Amino acid sequence: MYTRIYILRFPKDIVDQPIIYQLVKQFDVECNILKATILPQHEGVMILELRGHKDSIKKGLRFLKGLDIK
Repeated sequence: MYTRIYILRFPKDIVDQPIIYQLVKQFDVECNILKATILPQHEGVMILELRGHKDSIKKGLRFLKGLDIK
């Protein structure tokens, strides 16, 4: 298993979407939210630990980048 920690910045227009759920469901990765500050109509910030196959994590990161998550 491959484990990495990422700091994610969510644009304010998508903070109300179930993005982490989609990441887990579509890419078969485990997520551990270490810290999160997500408020309606504000940029969200999350420290997230991802665990899974390296290829699955790479695909999941591409998915996040496609949503303009930095």
